[in-house]
Amino acid sequence: MRRRRRLESSLRRSCIKWAKKRLWWHKKFKSPGQRSVPDDVFAKHGRIVWVEFKREGEVPTEDQELEHEEMRSARLTVIVIDTREKFIEYFDAINKELAWLD
Repeated sequence: MRRRRRLESSLRRSCIKWAKKRLWWHKKFKSPGQRSVPDDVFAKHGRIVWVEFKREGEVPTEDQELEHEEMRSARLTVIVIDTREKFIEYFDAINKELAWLD
C-alpha cells in the first residue's frame, strides 16, 4: 500500500506547534502581489529563518527559487521543508547553538 503524503497545511501546523513549544516566535508571511515569498518566518534570540513549506517530495517553483536566491543574496536564511523530521533537525541544531541564551 502506498503511503499518503502529508498535506502542506498539516505539515505547516505540526512544525509551528513544535517550534512554539520551544519558544520560537512565528508569523505567517503574506506579501501582496508577491506570490513567491516564503510562507512563514520564525525567530528566536535574533535568529530569523524564512520557511517555505512543501508537500513531501515537492520542490519550489522556478519563481520561488528565484525569490529565495534573491533573499539569500541579502544574507537571509531561507529553507525549504517537506517533512517534519527535516524541520526538527534544522531547528534543533539552531536551538543547540542558542541554548546558552535561554
